[in-house]
Amino acid sequence: DALQVCRAAKQTHQANGQPPMVMMFAPSAGSMDRIKAGLAGCDAYLSRSVAEAEFYKTLAQHRLVDLDGFEKTNVGF
Repeated sequence: DALQVCRAAKQTHQANGQPPMVMMFAPSAGSMDRIKAGLAGCDAYLSRSVAEAEFYKTLAQHRLVDLDGFEKTNVGF
């Protein structure tokens, strides 16, 4: 399942010695599911219907993107 995949991914390391960032998407982001994902090592747990702004904010929090380089779109509206 996804939690086992997350645990396995966190056991690997990138060239910089850090484990990869794991972001999970779920049909609904319930509190128990968030807790289980956190315990498995998940860095971000989002609903599949996440808003574009929240998605980019999460990526920026983990230093995967620079928000200054993105322009708002009308995707999903």
